[in-house]
Amino acid sequence: MNNIIQEIMTKIIKDNNKNMEKLFTEHKDISRYILDTKKMLDEIGIAIVEEALKICDEIIKESSNRKKNWYV
Repeated sequence: MNNIIQEIMTKIIKDNNKNMEKLFTEHKDISRYILDTKKMLDEIGIAIVEEALKICDEIIKESSNRKKNWYV
């Protein structure tokens, strides 16, 4: 879980710096910056949900109750 947090923070910093640089150096308008930021945050949300589902899957797979009745 710590890895995903570190990856998310790295992505936020890197992508936000890139978006701000475009805003100021390429004279992009603020709406483009907002859309790029939204896209970045949507991607992060997907990564968080993906990690949560992986953890849930592992918990279910290792559940002693599940193992009584089901074989994976």
